[in-house]
Amino acid sequence: VVTIKAAADALSKKSDDYKDRTPQIELKFENKKGFISHWFNLKGFAKNDDGTYAIDKKGNRKEDAENTAAALSIFERVAIHAGLTSGEAFTMADLIGLEIGIAVRKNDRGIARVKYTMPVAKVGAVAVKATEEESND
Repeated sequence: VVTIKAAADALSKKSDDYKDRTPQIELKFENKKGFISHWFNLKGFAKNDDGTYAIDKKGNRKEDAENTAAALSIFERVAIHAGLTSGEAFTMADLIGLEIGIAVRKNDRGIARVKYTMPVAKVGAVAVKATEEESND
């Protein structure tokens, strides 16, 4: 269980593959063990058959309505997991100070990342399941 300590507008890192940067919201989560930040995308983009982004004539990625809706849905679930009401408008300031469950996993480079969020009430059940899965490996 962590507390949301900060929420801010952000942009993705620059890329050599396209000119645009994805609007994001950065959340900083903290508990007695430390803190971790996670960036939630607010747009989704079209991809080509080979998995690369579809790029327009200006060198920007082409936004995809379905992928953007999915990105916004992920961020809305974070707010719901933190205790806000589904479907109601909220600001980033409304998130600060709320508690939420997070699952942290190391990526392929060994860097800890937020894998997913959950309501605080589910944290114990998820921890037990993860421990059981690790012992079966």
